[in-house]
Amino acid sequence: MNAKEKEKLNEALSAAGYSKGRIRELEQVLAGKLDPKEWAEKEAAGAGPEEQLRRLLSGSAEQAAEAARAAGLDPAAHYGLLLLELEQAEDLPAAEELLRQLSGNSAVFILRMEESSLVLISALSGRKEAEQLRTEAQRTLSTLNTELMCKLRISVGSVAEGGQALAESYSHAKLAMEVMKRFYEERLIMEYSALGLGGLVIDLSSEACARFMEECFGAKQRSKLSEEELQTVSRFFEHGLNISETARDLYLHRNTLVYHLEKIEKKTGLDIRRFDDAVLLRLALMIENRQ
Repeated sequence: MNAKEKEKLNEALSAAGYSKGRIRELEQVLAGKLDPKEWAEKEAAGAGPEEQLRRLLSGSAEQAAEAARAAGLDPAAHYGLLLLELEQAEDLPAAEELLRQLSGNSAVFILRMEESSLVLISALSGRKEAEQLRTEAQRTLSTLNTELMCKLRISVGSVAEGGQALAESYSHAKLAMEVMKRFYEERLIMEYSALGLGGLVIDLSSEACARFMEECFGAKQRSKLSEEELQTVSRFFEHGLNISETARDLYLHRNTLVYHLEKIEKKTGLDIRRFDDAVLLRLALMIENRQ
């Protein structure tokens, strides 16, 4: 195999989710330095730390504690988990490589879980664990945006008390990612511990949602809001129902904004200048996005 063929093979294996360690082992097999049967048995058993960890996160490991130990995780340590979802799948290899370079020898696992997502797992120390995770998420987002100019979102799972608890943290991170994409499109980072109303709405049954919409709007058909009206509502909520701040943000005269809010009231039957009506419309819009 010449250098060009080897390079193409490495690119294909990397795209398929093979770590650098697994690729090096394959090279040793091809070079006759590693017994093919021994390597095949190891692969089938999932003996590699990254594969054990990947199975643990996906919930396919029969014994979570044993899988965590095989991956080199301390059952007494606390771990943080970040889920990165890139807009373009082709940016994944470069993002993974950059993160591995930056992590150096620190206690960080970087796993490719799906076609366009990476998982970062790091050991936490000290008391302010949530703050550590928040800082790491912000730093990771900034680094990838600056160095690679790639678009991505990051969700933060719950703190895992012991490696065996990482499966639950990963599940929480996936939920946070779903909530962010569905209800908070303007955000790029979402913590499982701060899902807000989105965490409530996403768990509601279809029956409960239908009942709420019926109670909120009755039998009458609510008129759909235009994109401009939805933007007005969103900015009004962001500014805490403050008319002056919202008008300044939208470059509108105060009276013009009031006119727009009155038009929205006619369409929805809700005066969102009142807190209770604002909450009702917020929930109604989230339920519509949920469906």
